[in-house]
Amino acid sequence: MTPELWQRAEEILLEVLEAPEADRRQALDRACAGHAELRREVSSLLEAALGADDFIDAPVFSLRSPDPASGGADRLEGSRIGPYRVERLLGRGGMGAVYLAVRADDEFEQRVALKLLKRGMDSDEIVRRFRHERQILASLQHPNIARLLDGGTTEDGLPYFVMDHVGGEPIDEYCDRHRLSVRDRIRLFLKVCAAVHFAHQNLVVHRDLKPGNILVDSGGEPKLLDFGIAKLLSGGPGDAIDLTLEGPRPMTPSYASPEQVRGEMVTTGSDVYSLGVLLYELLSGHKPYRVPSGGEVEVLRAVCEVEPMRPSMALRRKEQVMSPEGSGVAIDPETVSRARGGDPQALARRLSGDLDAIVLKALRKEPELRYASAQEMSEDLRDHLAGLPVRARKGTFTYRLGKLLRRHKLETALAAAVLAMIVGFGVTALQLRDRALRERDRATEVSHFLVDLFQLPDPRVSRGETVTAQALLEKGTQLLDKELEELPEDRAVLMGAIGSAYLGLKLYDQAEPLLAGSLERRRVDRAGTGGDGELVVNLLYLAHARRAGGVSSAAGGDPAALEAEALDIVARRQVNELRLAELLSNHATLMQIEGDLRAAEEFFRQALAMKIRLFGQRHPEVAHTQQNLAQLLTELGRFDAAEELHRQTLDQRIEFHGPKSREVAVTMSSLANVLRDQGHLDEAEKLLRETIEIRREVFGPDDPRVGIGLNNLALLLQARGTYADAEARYLEALELFRAGYGAGHANVGTVLKNLASVRLARGEHASAEATARQAVEIFDAALAEGHWRTAE
Repeated sequence: MTPELWQRAEEILLEVLEAPEADRRQALDRACAGHAELRREVSSLLEAALGADDFIDAPVFSLRSPDPASGGADRLEGSRIGPYRVERLLGRGGMGAVYLAVRADDEFEQRVALKLLKRGMDSDEIVRRFRHERQILASLQHPNIARLLDGGTTEDGLPYFVMDHVGGEPIDEYCDRHRLSVRDRIRLFLKVCAAVHFAHQNLVVHRDLKPGNILVDSGGEPKLLDFGIAKLLSGGPGDAIDLTLEGPRPMTPSYASPEQVRGEMVTTGSDVYSLGVLLYELLSGHKPYRVPSGGEVEVLRAVCEVEPMRPSMALRRKEQVMSPEGSGVAIDPETVSRARGGDPQALARRLSGDLDAIVLKALRKEPELRYASAQEMSEDLRDHLAGLPVRARKGTFTYRLGKLLRRHKLETALAAAVLAMIVGFGVTALQLRDRALRERDRATEVSHFLVDLFQLPDPRVSRGETVTAQALLEKGTQLLDKELEELPEDRAVLMGAIGSAYLGLKLYDQAEPLLAGSLERRRVDRAGTGGDGELVVNLLYLAHARRAGGVSSAAGGDPAALEAEALDIVARRQVNELRLAELLSNHATLMQIEGDLRAAEEFFRQALAMKIRLFGQRHPEVAHTQQNLAQLLTELGRFDAAEELHRQTLDQRIEFHGPKSREVAVTMSSLANVLRDQGHLDEAEKLLRETIEIRREVFGPDDPRVGIGLNNLALLLQARGTYADAEARYLEALELFRAGYGAGHANVGTVLKNLASVRLARGEHASAEATARQAVEIFDAALAEGHWRTAE
């Protein structure tokens, strides 16, 4: 063997020994690919170093003590190393072993972890690396980093060092066992960030952050361990560390950053990435990448190429993972949520938004797009806990003032209206503040407007009177007539915001002129008033106001013309934001309610196409819009198309939400109604009975949503002519609706109407009449005059 090849074999030996136990075979194969002689030499060195012929197959690092039954007690137990007496083995690694030891010189009592270099591994290079780790630990004095207490050399000349013994458990197991809430998990994670940031300030990158290296002690304090593969970012001439060695790289694949995997320069950004993986797991209970095979190659490919799913979406997955003991463990939404003190829906809402954005920013493939430091990441998390805006999300004024509103709640109605107004205003307000000096006058005018508007809830201004949402909007409209005349773009944005707030309160006469005025300016200056996306929003809001307000035509276009203009912009400009897709879907629902089913179908299909472009064919958002479209097709009488779409949606929702979920129950019920209308009564009845059981399990047996399933089943039984069974189901639904909605709710009237019809079919005319009169009374009180339900 040549000197060069021998040197390469030594390099590979060191790297393989530092690789995690489970990855050593792959590490060796990768480093020696295509070079049989080199592989034989490294294997020989490894056998000598580890003292076993089956070094690859036998575990060489275990966190469990030797099994006494096997007679495997370590020879050092009871011996003395410096002032410490060894009690038992804690674990072994490729370069050494860690022992539990106690102070034995009668100076004071102290339990420590003593790390000793392994005999046979005391070559100059390995001793240098061992002392390098000791040097790293000596520089890191932090309450959340295991302290270096002592160090020295044994009588045999082997270096050792002594650290705090952390009697705890990995941070993920600790959080789950104590069922910590999301907030408490973040608080614990912030202490880890502080320790990592401290290490970075001391020019140390850990490079192997994972739950097993972060133990939480009995007092709930996390301790960062194992700087064995850490690297100094700088050092003296004799301490330079090569961060880009060829061959296998010491790391834990599922926690390694893309640059670590590719063998590129490792920086503090690599630790930020690993923190992102850790936070992803603590919040969602899943790893960022779903790799069914679990193979290292697939994991490494996913780290470099696959974009992680949002944590709020990942927690809905069901999968099997391997425990440290090698057994299969099922992870499902219910288990994950229970460990965080909630239910799946509430947890998904808690994670969506800020936390999704924070985690995904830390997991960016490009280091420069991640957080600049662990400190910056922790600042975002603290801001989130305090209800402040976070860096990870777009810094729009919409978002920032939304945060402000949630921190300082007024009455519910007022908060809703103000939030709607802020959504429109936010498009430009932050830009105004941040522009150059020439924009200061504009920002001043807008701020005066807001100050005047928000003085109204002040008791000194309102004289103690309760301020309603409508009063606040009326004040805003009056101020618009007086102010911002010289700022037409900003005036248009505010007009649109206040108009949309009126729309939300169903005050169509007040909304229409404001939305029309806003639209007029947006058509002139799209860029200055938010661009094509905001123009589409304005067009559809105005169409909604004119339809709902009974305006068939007006200056600026009748509702149909406004909707056509909006769709044309979407088609030509490819305006494909999620907000627009949701807006189109909501507008389609309005068309459906008003009876314009053809227009509704067009809007639903536009929304569906947009969501497919955004998310792909299989996604919860896509399934939601497919569900709406399928229900519309049923109403149009296109049963074959509706059935096919319902079945596709049902398949997707079972995948996304599990077989027993609210979403699955809704789709299953809709599919059953289609099958009923086609005469496939057996399959329809089976589905309806199944959806009732799902609703009982998901919502509880007394929830009125169970009554919806019972009412649908009764309709089918009535169609089959089994009137007694149908009446019994109607009566069950009626009891649940009255208890859940109140005796005067329109849904109670609907069940009474259905009950009257089945009694009429049974020839019970007097009872049918009395029941029908009850339904009419409820409809007269609960619905608009002349509503179709009352007429029916």
